[in-house]
Amino acid sequence: PANPEPEPVDSPLLLGEWDLEFTDAFDVLSLGLSPLEVGRISQNVRAGASAGELQAENIVELLPPLSSLAAAASLQLPRAATEYCVGATCRRLSGRRVSLVFSKLRVRPWLPFVPWGLPDGVRLEAALPSAAVDALESLTSSAVYLETTYLDEELRVARGPGGEIYVLARRR
Repeated sequence: PANPEPEPVDSPLLLGEWDLEFTDAFDVLSLGLSPLEVGRISQNVRAGASAGELQAENIVELLPPLSSLAAAASLQLPRAATEYCVGATCRRLSGRRVSLVFSKLRVRPWLPFVPWGLPDGVRLEAALPSAAVDALESLTSSAVYLETTYLDEELRVARGPGGEIYVLARRR
């Protein structure tokens, strides 16, 4: 079907929390090689500080080994996850395409030697200064981008520069 949003980059429907349902992107699929189990993979998109700018956070939940086996056996174990988040500054290249500069990293670690984990507010964070983000964007905007090919209230389909596909569903 035709895209109900001809210029999805400018649509308020793009904003919000999205769960990754399918991808063929190698960088995402390679997470499965980790000894940890991959839980939810999601993206939070919000308006940026200026017109034509968006902020996106890609969030990966990493679970202790055998978590899914414990859940299948109906064992009530605490859900101790490490949350890994990569933030991106996105700038409008067209009505369908944004450049991506990965500018922030945040980790909320699960520490097995602390049985109760860390308090909710404890996170390790690092971010690039805005001048570095601007310089990287000017160097990479034509090579590192995401193009939204379909967007409605519930579904978002996007493609990366290598043709990789991302299918996301709005979080409920």
